[in-house]
Amino acid sequence: MVRVKKYLETIHSETVRLAELIDDILEIQKGEDVSQGIVKKRLDLKRLVYEMRPMFELASSKHRIRVLFEAGDYQMTASEEKMKQLFTNLIMNAIKYSPDGGTIQVRGHMKGSQMVLTIEDEGIGIPEKALPFVFDKFYRADNSDTRKIGGTGLGLAICRMIVMDHGGSIAVQSEEGKGSTFTLQFSTEMTED
Repeated sequence: MVRVKKYLETIHSETVRLAELIDDILEIQKGEDVSQGIVKKRLDLKRLVYEMRPMFELASSKHRIRVLFEAGDYQMTASEEKMKQLFTNLIMNAIKYSPDGGTIQVRGHMKGSQMVLTIEDEGIGIPEKALPFVFDKFYRADNSDTRKIGGTGLGLAICRMIVMDHGGSIAVQSEEGKGSTFTLQFSTEMTED
């Protein structure tokens, strides 16, 4: 009976992994179809992140989620659905790649008409040689720590697609054993679709 349970658990986890891969591939394909219409409207990213915070706090009891925004207007023309997907991918990655727990900080500040948002973790970090490739499709840093953590290698590629579709930029700084910081930059100026 124990062997049967173990086999069923393995089948279930592999089914979940395969479903995630299919979802990610479909998302990449949708993103590459420039004719695909997504609804963009004025959206307050600060409010959105604060509203999403309880979901991230429930995702892990080992992590502390801190959200700190300096004063400013964090509104931009954006798809709420895509922004939720962006922050979910980045913050869930921060949780996943910080297996020992720790603090995950989401910060925001204004730099002229640009909003700068950072997601910082205290996790395993990314090897320096892997940094130029982390936003490439199907890329996963190959070391013993990352092999233990599942993933499709598409999450950060999807993040980059979302950011670029909103006229922004995304970058990463990381140090192995100390953690990673992802930096997003968006214009707050009104744009026409």
